[in-house]
Amino acid sequence: ELELAQGYVKIGDVQGNPYGPNLGNRTKALESYNKALAIAQAVVAHDARNQKALEVLAASHEGLATVLPFEGKAAEGLEHARQSVKLRQEVLESRPHSAELQLDLDRAYENEGDVLGGNRGISLGRREEAAAVYQKALELVPELPAGDALASRATRAKAVLLTKLADLERAGNAPDAVQKYASALETAEALYKNDPHSAKDRGIVTALLNKLAYTEGSLGNRAGSLQHFQRAVEIDEAALAGDPNDEGARSGVIVTLKNLGDLYYYTLSKMPEALRCYRRAAELLELQVKADPGNVAWRANLSELLTDIASGLVATNHVEEAKPYDVRGLALAKEVADRPGATGEQMYNYAWLAVTVDPADLRNPAGALPYAIKAVELSNNKDPLCLHVLSQAYSELGDYRRAVEVEEKALTLFAPVEGGKPAPRNRGVVESSLEEYRKELAKRGQ
Repeated sequence: ELELAQGYVKIGDVQGNPYGPNLGNRTKALESYNKALAIAQAVVAHDARNQKALEVLAASHEGLATVLPFEGKAAEGLEHARQSVKLRQEVLESRPHSAELQLDLDRAYENEGDVLGGNRGISLGRREEAAAVYQKALELVPELPAGDALASRATRAKAVLLTKLADLERAGNAPDAVQKYASALETAEALYKNDPHSAKDRGIVTALLNKLAYTEGSLGNRAGSLQHFQRAVEIDEAALAGDPNDEGARSGVIVTLKNLGDLYYYTLSKMPEALRCYRRAAELLELQVKADPGNVAWRANLSELLTDIASGLVATNHVEEAKPYDVRGLALAKEVADRPGATGEQMYNYAWLAVTVDPADLRNPAGALPYAIKAVELSNNKDPLCLHVLSQAYSELGDYRRAVEVEEKALTLFAPVEGGKPAPRNRGVVESSLEEYRKELAKRGQ
């Protein structure tokens, strides 16, 4: 029976686990994980100390916790993630010195952190809780000698957890995030050098190059940002040229080109280059969405890229050509945000697009306002960018008193800038907007 349950878990992974090679059928994946769950639960009901059954049961919960958030069911996914942690802890108690079982528990904690707040596109937005869980997982990673069979897995886990902690720090404390990314990159580079054919290690390296570049750009390090983005694109484009079906490489190119386009657009003011990046990223993402139209995270990402293309077209004096991209992008973002169980990030995405799209005559601040308010609520008032977009909505509606109040709250969520260090770009955006809104408030006597 347990072999059958294990088989169902593996089948589920192939059918639709988004963190590995899969067929994009999450419905079938959920069915397979639930079959495995039922079998393992029945075995545990008769033999509560059956270690193998507990491990299979934990793996079944992990599969469900991984896939459900992509279906807009993050709260349900969290329950499965926590069940997995509980079961992994129970198994580890039987062999507390087992490095393999420590790493299994580590992965379960990581999964819980992702659902809580680590994966912004699909998580519950509870970022402080996610950070605490990731830190617990990091402390659990065993220190193993280089020759140990599990050394690479442990090193990889450390790099991934450092990355996810840096992700959570990036909005409020970019300099510390840069240090964590650099440390994680050094760790990941060593792994990739030892096995340059490892798609998993390649993906970690390019993701870290991407994140490091993005954060460097927010701190004003344009040269470092451009260099790291370009290196990440080169690595993944080369892999994609070698295998056009390499999903990991395609996703890596999409993410990096989106961020590289943002660097060209917002920081370097090189609009043709930005437009080229956005178009290539959208072309690849359209293929992914076509293959898996139910993937809400990809649809949300596409909505943003479509409006990015529109902004690039407006900036290069092609206003009428831009409008269809905006219309489709806004419709996609709203569709995702209106789904039952939509996350705070998805609410934020629609609100942000609706108050910032170019050309400005397509903006809809009144329609964006309830989504912005909900995004702030779901972030527990802890995300400065959610507060910023709410402030933008109020300002577009002419309510500068509320715009100032909300922007002031957003500013308090950024870490203080140390002497001699540049302020993160997002902090500068908030400060600039706050100054503008205060002037308007004074002018209007609100």
